[in-house]
This record gives sequence, structure tokens and C-alpha cells, in this order.
Amino acid sequence: NFGDKLWYTADIHMGNLHVRSRYVADLAKAVDFLVVLTDLKHNILHVGSEDSSFPERVRGAIRVVLPSHAATAESIGLRYKLVFQRSMCPQMSTPMTKDLDAVLEAWDGLRPFWSSLRGKRSSAREYMQCLVQLERNFANFRAAFAAAVARSGGRVEKWMARVDEAEEEARPLREQRLQSCELQCMWTEERVQLQAERMERRRERAERSAMSGQDKLSHRCARLLGVEGRAALRLRRLASRWLRLAAKFEARAAQTARHAASNERREREKEERRVALQRRKERDERWKRLKRGDLTMGEMLARCPMPQSDLGHRGRQGSSADSWP
Repeated sequence: NFGDKLWYTADIHMGNLHVRSRYVADLAKAVDFLVVLTDLKHNILHVGSEDSSFPERVRGAIRVVLPSHAATAESIGLRYKLVFQRSMCPQMSTPMTKDLDAVLEAWDGLRPFWSSLRGKRSSAREYMQCLVQLERNFANFRAAFAAAVARSGGRVEKWMARVDEAEEEARPLREQRLQSCELQCMWTEERVQLQAERMERRRERAERSAMSGQDKLSHRCARLLGVEGRAALRLRRLASRWLRLAAKFEARAAQTARHAASNERREREKEERRVALQRRKERDERWKRLKRGDLTMGEMLARCPMPQSDLGHRGRQGSSADSWP
């Protein structure tokens, strides 16, 4: 709100880069600006070539996206700044500016001072090394930040005073965290050493126990077994091995015999099925010939001859062709 009027703006964040449109009183226009900036962000993060650097992708996206929406940087009122945060310090940023090249040059100048642990888990030792590196590089960071502020057109004295004040506030907290990391690293090293010593003692104890058991067994065997005893023990072992091999061979022979019997049974069943099928075919063929409508008695007698005794008996009883089976 500025006075009695409500104003709107659109902005996006891409890592340390913050892009904002100008303030407008029309919400629909602000939404249009947001659509353009969202497309711009998508093009920078997902469409640009991975081999190119971040400044090159930003410049290429602005050259491609804005004309596709029939817009220009001046019509949207694009403003740029870098937002970052040093360890234990409040969030800091460079002055907002219209000059994209100045912001990208500042990004190149401040890039060596971004934390390498940002966005990932780290151990206490890595975090401690990062804190020490921040302390060592503060003078270089201050000079690079002053150059970035000068490129953006801000008052260098005012912005450097903010940086110095934030650093003074963060230094005691950073020292406390550094001491805590040192204590944690020392405790971790001591725990690793104690664990290594415990494992070494356990290994030595196991080796001594194994050697003692072997010595006791060897002395006992030497005391109880003479030459004859050792020979008898060897013979018993050989006999036991021979029995195991004989049982194995017998089991294998029985299995082979079972397989042979099974194969023979299958072949016999197969032959029986073949013979039954052949007989069924012959019977069906015979009945097919006998059931013809033009079949004569002579053909029937020629195809199915009967004994003379049966013919005489059936002739005396006056049998007909219908009585034939």
C-alpha cells in the first residue's frame, strides 16, 4: 500500500538472483507480469544449455522469452538484485537496479564466496572448515561486495556499513559455533579411537583363544593317541567315507532303475493306447461297411463269414438278416 491505493508487483527467485517487475495498480497486469517472469524462470532453469554458465542462460532467456510475450524489459519494468546470506548473518542483498549486466557481473564477482555446503548435509568438520574459510575471506568478500554495489549504482558507504554491522553481530555466534564444532570433532575422533581399540582387543582375545584351543587339542591328541591309535582313527575315517560313498552309489542306482521302470511303463501304455486306437478304427470301418443301405446278403456273408454249424442252426430257426449282430 502506498497511501490509499493498493499496488501489485511480480517477482521470481533463481538461486541468488532476484527479479522483480514494476509496481502497478491493476491486478490483471501484475498477473500478466508474473506469467512472463515464470516463463523466464522456466527457460533459465530447464531450457537453457547445461554447458553455458548461469549469466549466459539469463541473457539468452530474456532475449527469447520477452519477445514471445510481446513485452520488453522497459514495459515490464524489470529490476534485478542479488540476495545471499553469510553464516550467522542476516540476509543481505545488493541494491535493486535495472542494469542486468551489472547484476550478472556482480554475480560472477561474488560467486567464489557462496557456501559450498549450501543445500546439502555436511559433517561437523566440513562445517568448521567452512566457518574458518568465511573468516579468512571476509576482506576479499567485502571488496567484491563494494564493487557490486558500485556497479548497481548504490551508495557504497551505506551498504558497507550494513555489511560491517552484520559481520560484527555474527562474529560471536560464529565463534561459539566453531568451538562447538571443534568439541564435536574431538568427541568423534575419540569415539573412533575407542572403537578401534575395542575391536583390536577383541581380535587379539579371539586369536589367543583360538591358539590356546588348538594347543590344548594337539597336546590331548598327542597324549591319547599313539601310532596305532592314529592309524585306527584314520582307518575309521576311511571306512566312514567309504560307507557314505556306497550309500550314495546305491541311491543313484535306485534312482536310475526307477527312471528306467517309469520310461518302460510309459512306453507300454503308449503301445496299448496305439493298439486300442487301431482296433477302434477297424471296428468303426467294419460297422460303416455293414450299415450301407445297398448291402446285399452275399456281401454280408462274404465280409462276415460264419461257421457252418451256426448257419445250419440259424437256418432251422428261420433267422433273417435283421438278427445278425
